[in-house]
Amino acid sequence: QVLAREGAALAAGGVWVPGLAPPILLPVDAELVRPWVRGPTELVRANDIVVELPVSLTNPKVARRVALRGVDANLLAGRALAVTGPSGAGKSTLVSVLAGLLKPTSGAVRSHPSLGTARGTQPWRWRSRDLAARLSWVPQTPEHGVATSSVLDEVLAAARACDRDPGGAERRAEGLLAALSLAHLSAASPYHLSGGEQRRLMVAAALAHGPYGVLADEPTVGQDRRTWAAVLGALGAARDAGCAVGLSTHDSAAVAALADETLSLAGGRVAR
Repeated sequence: QVLAREGAALAAGGVWVPGLAPPILLPVDAELVRPWVRGPTELVRANDIVVELPVSLTNPKVARRVALRGVDANLLAGRALAVTGPSGAGKSTLVSVLAGLLKPTSGAVRSHPSLGTARGTQPWRWRSRDLAARLSWVPQTPEHGVATSSVLDEVLAAARACDRDPGGAERRAEGLLAALSLAHLSAASPYHLSGGEQRRLMVAAALAHGPYGVLADEPTVGQDRRTWAAVLGALGAARDAGCAVGLSTHDSAAVAALADETLSLAGGRVAR
């Protein structure tokens, strides 16, 4: 009875109310999220990827498990790829490979030749600065991505490392903080934020410097209706402005709202 009577008011306040449709995505200014420089259509292609991970962190040579086997995927400018599947299916592993954070055991992962560096076109070989300028990352555990002592500095960190124009970077950073309901926390320590706020901070930090692509691991976790709409609104605006977006997620509503392609995994393989 309470939900029937007060459901609309609760939803307006950000509460997830059973039976109500997800909110409309927040419109976000394209100038805040577009790639700094226009890039190629196909950013990264992964073919026949196999990833074996150690079962034990203390003795990684003893046993290994296959996290991915024979998986193909690619990142395209102006498109959003959602990687779905049950826990342990390999979603986080695949987006980590596409983001250049994890070297595959076998298979090929290469960027478009125009994005290559002196170290070649394999993203996992690139220097941190070169990787950040091309592909950004929203970690599933957001505090693992914190590198500075204030929220605003965190959003500007990659822009500074990539030598972006300071004025333009600051306008983007401040606009993203406002869109993601973090502007009032700009001077705060990232470690003093809630888990949901930290995740939104990582989204802002991943977009402010204008990479060609952004990979996000479970970006909607810990959000209420309003901030969920803001997170997906920012990622959707980036996609519409020409950025490639890849996300791993259990959130079927996020997939429906954002994804242009869906890759479903089960047991490290593409589900048929």
